[in-house]
Amino acid sequence: MHALSDPTDGDFQLACKHKHDMVCGRCESLRSVLKDIEEMLKTQSNKFYSSEQIDDILFDLARASESIFEWKAHILRSVHQDEAKKDVFEKLDGESCVVVMDWAMKFLQIRYREKQSEWFGKRGLSWHISSFVFRNPVTKLLEVESYAHLFDTCTQDWYAVSSIVEHLLQVIKTKYPAIKKVSLRSDEAGCYHNSMLIATINDIASRLDMTVVSYDYSEPQYGKDICDRIICPMKAALKKFCNEGNDILTAEDMRNALLQRHIKGATTTACLIDDSNTTLNIKKIKLFTRYNNIGFENKGIRVWQAYNIGPGKLIAHKSMYIEHQKATGLIIKGHNFFEVKNPRQLKPTDGQKSSTASDIVDGCLFECPEPGCRRNFSTVSELEIHLDVGKHENLLLQENFYDTMRRDWAARYNSVIEPLTGTQLTTSSNQKEHVAAVNMGWAIHKPKTGTVRFSTTIKQYLTKKFDLGEKTGHKADPGDVEIEIRNARSENNEKMFSREDWLTKTQIRNFFSRLAASRRKQQWANSGTSIDDDVDDDLELMESIKEHNENGEILQEVADEIGLKHPIVYDVYNLCEYYADAKIAKFNMQMLKKICNHFDIYFKASNRKQELVDKIVHVVEECPCTEAT
Repeated sequence: MHALSDPTDGDFQLACKHKHDMVCGRCESLRSVLKDIEEMLKTQSNKFYSSEQIDDILFDLARASESIFEWKAHILRSVHQDEAKKDVFEKLDGESCVVVMDWAMKFLQIRYREKQSEWFGKRGLSWHISSFVFRNPVTKLLEVESYAHLFDTCTQDWYAVSSIVEHLLQVIKTKYPAIKKVSLRSDEAGCYHNSMLIATINDIASRLDMTVVSYDYSEPQYGKDICDRIICPMKAALKKFCNEGNDILTAEDMRNALLQRHIKGATTTACLIDDSNTTLNIKKIKLFTRYNNIGFENKGIRVWQAYNIGPGKLIAHKSMYIEHQKATGLIIKGHNFFEVKNPRQLKPTDGQKSSTASDIVDGCLFECPEPGCRRNFSTVSELEIHLDVGKHENLLLQENFYDTMRRDWAARYNSVIEPLTGTQLTTSSNQKEHVAAVNMGWAIHKPKTGTVRFSTTIKQYLTKKFDLGEKTGHKADPGDVEIEIRNARSENNEKMFSREDWLTKTQIRNFFSRLAASRRKQQWANSGTSIDDDVDDDLELMESIKEHNENGEILQEVADEIGLKHPIVYDVYNLCEYYADAKIAKFNMQMLKKICNHFDIYFKASNRKQELVDKIVHVVEECPCTEAT
């Protein structure tokens, strides 16, 4: 596809046999509307907004437009990447299977009767869901079994996933010896989308004498719903088991609960990761996170940025491995997986029956929630299996040419309209310009272009915000600072920053993080201290200091409720310092009024500048710092 081909790399390009001269009316209408809004604001044809307000609106419009087109690209990538799952399901036979993996949210320990003190500080239990899809050799139907690995404590990294995959494939090989080929699928979480896991999977397949055909990554919030749907009934079963008078505090308790309150097509086991078996050492694969489809071959792995777009790039084994991974040796606590009862089956009518517009829309109660899919079903189980491994029937609802003409005629002549101006007559030419702007690869993930250099003034402003947060104990929130930057004023009530200097919340958070890290590093270098072996001897002292600080924080909270806290700050201006230097009068009238409004200081519109200064000085004199002077 043109949109998912990389223009800079021929290995990830797919040549089209047609010209790209077709226009999507809906897409171009959206692009045209956004462009028209921008042009109207820049020409200032209306008098409703000031120049500062127009800057704010243009900035918000640019960010909103960028988000809209990123969302559009995300939808295209999601639908296209889902084709990999559909193709694998269609090719399933008695010797192949698909495994979809996902970490569930940690399960919080629950008791049948719980004290309030026991409610705090709970330890979450990790559990990993692997949905195994295969074709039953007897019925020839697709079936889904879900395997849950439960952990008391677990670091959710590549090695934990490797241990789970190796144990799962061992179970599959023992239970279904005819299965020789496996296709894996997961989301783009860091524990999955890394070269260490891919290298380990290749070693696991060699040890178990199985063939891992492919590993496909789905787009965020898309493609792993088969795991999410089994987690919900499992959580309900755990809660029901607890309400019957049982505590669930460990992974073995979870297994016992799910054994007693069995979920159709699911099984669990409690286990432990053995980190001592980590031996893998490889050369880092550059830009690996760009690759969303992995194929395993005899000579190496073949990677693609998008499914079946281009021939792909082969990465040889000899260029990857330094030392191979030995058996991970997942430790089973107690019993292994119990028998799966009643695996969910896919009826042949769901995947094989061709659907028309009439039978898609009519007749059934449960509609498919997938955007664009028009299928509906008589029972919940049919809907769930369709969502797991079925085909979505996407129909584009279009009007014919005559209906479009009738709507345009009605819209044109049922209202009073002004004669067409030169600006309105150029709409078609603008749309042609928009069409030309759609280039090859517009929907692929855009690589980061490097760090953006901040101006000196914005750095000084953010540093002042950071320093004031350290002094007052109220650290600046990046979201609030983002808004304050857009409204920041100098002492003369002039805007401090132009639209080009404005930053996002993420940029501000990263700046604060880098600034804090550099200062900690500088403090350690100046003090010359290092972490020694007997640091544990100071734990008791640290606990006493912590308790003292907590008591101090409580007293400080009471003091904050009673009066103002030093220093008194408006934006980045320390009014206590301005008071000590007798500089409060440097602010102009507009800034003085804004300061009064900020601190709820009553004033009249007729008050002169000196009267406003006196009111602010009177408030600042309540600060404890003025008593010391």
